[in-house]
Amino acid sequence: MSIVLALDIGTTSLSALAYEPVADRVLAVRTRPNDAGIDGLPGNRHEQDPPVVRDGAFELLAGLLSDPAVDRSGVSAIALTGQMHGLALIDTAGGTITNLITWRDQRLPVAAIPSPGDAGNPGLWASDTGCALAAGYGGVTLSWLSRQGCLAEPCTALTIADYLAFSLCGVRATDSTHAASWGILNIHSRSWHPEALKGLEISPSVLPEIHDGGAPLGPLTAEAAARLGLEEHVVVHTPIGDNQASVIGAAGLDGDAVVLNLGTGGQISMPVAEFTVHEELETRPMPTRGHILVGVSLCGGDAYAHLMRFFREAVFEITGEQLPKSAIYERMNALAASGEPGADGLQVDTRFAGTRSDPSLRGTIQGIGLSNWTPGNLVRSVSEGMVRELAEQVPEGVIGADIRRVVASGNGVTRNAVVRQTIEGLFSRPCEIRNEPEEAARGVAMLVGAGIG
Repeated sequence: MSIVLALDIGTTSLSALAYEPVADRVLAVRTRPNDAGIDGLPGNRHEQDPPVVRDGAFELLAGLLSDPAVDRSGVSAIALTGQMHGLALIDTAGGTITNLITWRDQRLPVAAIPSPGDAGNPGLWASDTGCALAAGYGGVTLSWLSRQGCLAEPCTALTIADYLAFSLCGVRATDSTHAASWGILNIHSRSWHPEALKGLEISPSVLPEIHDGGAPLGPLTAEAAARLGLEEHVVVHTPIGDNQASVIGAAGLDGDAVVLNLGTGGQISMPVAEFTVHEELETRPMPTRGHILVGVSLCGGDAYAHLMRFFREAVFEITGEQLPKSAIYERMNALAASGEPGADGLQVDTRFAGTRSDPSLRGTIQGIGLSNWTPGNLVRSVSEGMVRELAEQVPEGVIGADIRRVVASGNGVTRNAVVRQTIEGLFSRPCEIRNEPEEAARGVAMLVGAGIG
């Protein structure tokens, strides 16, 4: 029995699972909080301590290997995925020069990014990179670090998953999914974009080699093997980004599904065979084939939680009674399910937190009449609005006959039947609900498992 260990380095949690490719089954799962955050930073900065992340990940893997369901002698591969966009600088000896500067970091406004001939235009190279630069993206962070003199000494920039791979096998590399998330990859050639590097004042010498995502990277070092109690012949595979890993974990490797997630935020990923650029969307490479178009909603599933908090506060202000959140959610779900599609003309725009291109934008409630302003219609309209916000980002003609289904996950979907109904109505396709634990870790394990047979 061949076993793949998969590790997902998230912003708030670390997850690991043991996967058996032949049987397509998860043998064991472990999770723990990611408590590597750096306190006391200015409000526009967000950093984590890479060695703390590394040590937590090693402890997590050790705990997974102690599970009776996992035969450590059968482990043949380690697969990794993790949060995208962020990076840390690693010196020639493998020590960290900087903390992990995560995707949440806002230290350099996009308007301050140097762009030759078009100062401040974050979309200058989007026809090659598939995305407009944004604060928190690796290219922006490296530009800031360069101007602070932090790139003067020999070093390598790595994502946190790349750093974990380096800690396991000693190889410094990244893949196209992570490289594209920095906003400085030419997706056509799968190589670093020379004009972007020049414009952002980034020396190519700090950038890692780009390997195929999920491909073998190198065997465990003697130190890592001893720390985990594994044989040195266990192979570490090149990490991939957590967005792409989650798409695989939800929909498999066939590329025939739109994947929609409604958790705290919202995201829609649509497979496309050819590279294409659409405003408000990002084009990201897939490690299997083609690309995905990715759209986001900043409020996403939290719009429903926002409405719950409103009802809870209203009840308290009127009655003095503090109802449990679970009781309010249960009643909201029942109210939404009892209504008719369209909420009798009531329509809620759920962009309560704005959009990436316009953070100042706010949601609206339209179509209020004398008879339709009811709690049930309001709940149903918010449920429909969360899906509509993502569906309206889909360009015409992108979802063709080869896209047979929509796969949806996240608490905003699994706990609200109206959301599933709305998805099927707006996309005219069956909606499959996924509630698999650790979707991203499972996805990268499936990718690596398919490669090793």
